[in-house]
Amino acid sequence: MKIVNTSNQSSVWMTNRTNLQISKEYEFGGWIKKSGVTAASPMGAQLKVNVLDPNGAWLQTQYTPVLTGTNDWTYVSGRFTLPPTAKSVNLEAQLWGVNGTAWFDDLFIRLVDHS
Repeated sequence: MKIVNTSNQSSVWMTNRTNLQISKEYEFGGWIKKSGVTAASPMGAQLKVNVLDPNGAWLQTQYTPVLTGTNDWTYVSGRFTLPPTAKSVNLEAQLWGVNGTAWFDDLFIRLVDHS
């Protein structure tokens, strides 16, 4: 997937998962490639997870490191534990508040805690 920003806007692709197990640890991640992504800390290309309750309120947010500049494919990942009150998880690919182009590939959420 490709996201292009030309006026320092924030662009996001999102998917929602509802079939996750509460109180378990998950890893999320994927690959990001960047071209001309301007540096404006804490903004840039990254992945983000929002954990939501049954009413859609945010319970938890986790981010991968912010990437800027021009680089080939870089693997990024993060972890979160699904709280007991969670209903769903949004995984977002973001090019947030900067100019440039970012490509995202092989995005995932997977169970770490198999107990």
